[in-house]
Amino acid sequence: MTTTTTTMNNPPLADVIVAQALERAGLADWIPEGEGKWSLPIQFLPDDAGWVGLMRLSPGTRLGLHRHTGEVHALTLAGERRLNDGRVVRSGEWLVVELAAREIRISRAPQERSAA
Repeated sequence: MTTTTTTMNNPPLADVIVAQALERAGLADWIPEGEGKWSLPIQFLPDDAGWVGLMRLSPGTRLGLHRHTGEVHALTLAGERRLNDGRVVRSGEWLVVELAAREIRISRAPQERSAA
């Protein structure tokens, strides 16, 4: 297992990008939701249709089994997470949980094309 140590002088690029975007949007305060988990709501959708937000997990944090009331679309910015069925979602992968189909899809983010 590889352990990465982050210092304030050298934060991961994803953290820098997210922090800058949040600062520009006037959103800088993460909400603690339990040990090793924080969230940051970005927008609440009309008619209780859901929300858009960021979730931050400390390495090794486990989330209990839970349900969602709608579809889930999640892009992993850094690190990786293991789903309860054993699959791993890595940095740059998009996770889609379709409520009606009870199906989970994982896809990779599009790769940049190299100049030919």
